[in-house]
Amino acid sequence: MATTTALRRLWAALTRERTVAGRRPRRGVAMLLVLVSLATMSAVVADFSYNQEVRLRLAMRERDLLKAQYLARGGVEMGRILLAFQEQIQPLLDFATETLKLPLPGFTIWQLIPLDSDLLRAFASGEIQESLGFAIDRDELKQKVRKVVKEIREGDSTSTPEESEQAAPDNGGFGAFEGGFRVDIEDEDSRLSLRPASDQTASAAQKKQVLRYRLLALVEPQKYNFMFEEPDGNGQRLDRFEFIGAFFDWVDADRDRVDARLPERFPADSMGDEDATYDALDERYKPKNAYFDSHDEMRLIAGMDDVKWKVFGPAVSIHSDGLVNIKSATNPTVIEGLIAACAEPPLMFQGVDYFWLQDRVNFWQYIRSEGLALGMGTVNPDGFVAMLGIPSLQNFPGIQVNKERCKASMKTKSEVFTMRVRAEVGDAVRTRVVTLRIFQGRPEYWYFHEE
Repeated sequence: MATTTALRRLWAALTRERTVAGRRPRRGVAMLLVLVSLATMSAVVADFSYNQEVRLRLAMRERDLLKAQYLARGGVEMGRILLAFQEQIQPLLDFATETLKLPLPGFTIWQLIPLDSDLLRAFASGEIQESLGFAIDRDELKQKVRKVVKEIREGDSTSTPEESEQAAPDNGGFGAFEGGFRVDIEDEDSRLSLRPASDQTASAAQKKQVLRYRLLALVEPQKYNFMFEEPDGNGQRLDRFEFIGAFFDWVDADRDRVDARLPERFPADSMGDEDATYDALDERYKPKNAYFDSHDEMRLIAGMDDVKWKVFGPAVSIHSDGLVNIKSATNPTVIEGLIAACAEPPLMFQGVDYFWLQDRVNFWQYIRSEGLALGMGTVNPDGFVAMLGIPSLQNFPGIQVNKERCKASMKTKSEVFTMRVRAEVGDAVRTRVVTLRIFQGRPEYWYFHEE
């Protein structure tokens, strides 16, 4: 009993309320300090985690952009190889179609082969070979690829044996990469060339006369009347001759406005100050008086609004040599210009029904794709001349053709190409644009742009 009483007294003494200078002490301060500290630490940790997440995502995006950049670069090299092979293979195809009369479509090699990473992966893995009936041992193919890559790496003094062993991935070398790319090739020689506009040689006047005539044939069809009878996107109204003259004014060295109406006095004749048209714009500028640096620069030419650019922009080139490759020319506007250049008398179809012109373009496109198999002719200048003189599939009549003038505006071989390679890795996208000339199997790079 005494022990229990003593314990109660001790407990009461330990748990009784203390006072400091007669006042009760503040309660919960330690808990508040703990809560504030935890809240502060949570904010710091959250901010640190967020910053690290942002840095990680930025680093991953930069990594993907770098991968996409090199994929685009690889796509350009693949396209260059294809174009170099075309120079050797295309004559064989021409011989097979024009001499042996084999029913092959009238297209060039790069038009027949869709060049992208999926196709190359299929080649590297052996899928295409197997689909053609060839026996392919994929494991053996992988080992061969790894062996070749290992030998290349061992020959590199900067690589270690361990790196050489892991040089090729397990899934077989080429094609074992993240992302993909696609190569779109545009034949600059399939368009009308503006290069003669800046010619300064002794024969410059004659070449400019020819270019004037071809540009007029390009814009002459009556379906384009509304473009030259109504104000353009800049509020100006230029007729066909003024619009053609603006091409020459942009690149020539003087300040005189070229008059394209009178062929016998072109290009020496002047009709005033070439700056006047540009001074009337809301945002004034002057003609460059030098040749084009890029294709898009043509959008600055007087009269070139969005509508004309959509129609005529893809039909002209600043890189080609002046003749149109009839094998690769697929743009209807270019084909219409060729028809106008071939007609006798020139430009006679200005008053011809629109449906006749549309039918004639479709007729030529049909011959390019399937006509040879039906005995309709070959895809070359002679075949184009023959096509203009016969009734179409819809029984539209042919026209009279100046054969010499017609053939003088065409060719069957291209040398200048623009490749647009779009590479994607995750959300990262890189686009590389390269213009090059393939001469004797070797590339000459003329233009480069990366987006």
